[in-house]
Amino acid sequence: MAKHRKVVVTKLIGSRDKVPRLQTALEGIEIAPPVVGKCYKVKLDGGHLFLRTSLVSKISDGYIHTRNSVYKVEVLN
Repeated sequence: MAKHRKVVVTKLIGSRDKVPRLQTALEGIEIAPPVVGKCYKVKLDGGHLFLRTSLVSKISDGYIHTRNSVYKVEVLN
């Protein structure tokens, strides 16, 4: 069984943002590592809440790009 990674995900650019801005960092456990063509899901600490992106279009050096957003992903363990 694969070990789930603890991560901090920060949305840097979103679909409604006209200029890049730093948004709140969310900490949780990856459901699965990011894969191009699939949604990226993280179970947030403290329970039942999930972060779910739209389809991942690109993965590059700690960043996940979707159609409208860019996320920074930091692995904690």
